[in-house]
Amino acid sequence: MTEGVHPAGSARGVVYLAHRSSGGGDPRGPAWSGYWERWDPPGVLGEGSWATAGEAIDWARERSAVVIVRVDMPPRLFRGADVDPPGESLAAWPPPDVDRFDP
Repeated sequence: MTEGVHPAGSARGVVYLAHRSSGGGDPRGPAWSGYWERWDPPGVLGEGSWATAGEAIDWARERSAVVIVRVDMPPRLFRGADVDPPGESLAAWPPPDVDRFDP
């Protein structure tokens, strides 16, 4: 895994987080997975998996001001940090039913 923690508040790339309810991951494994991707040039900077939403969100916010959180099928997307992805306006994390996504 490539790491390179970037100061919070900078919008260097984007972090994508997904809960296993969105169709990804082993149902017996960690509930959350994600990766940090730079935009230019494209490439993955880091990735991981976590037991709770809080752990995943903390990791993501340490790396980028743009965090996209995906839950459920069909997917629901949320903004997990301060900045919306370019061209999108997402509801802020957490959703009202956040308790469903942590063990």
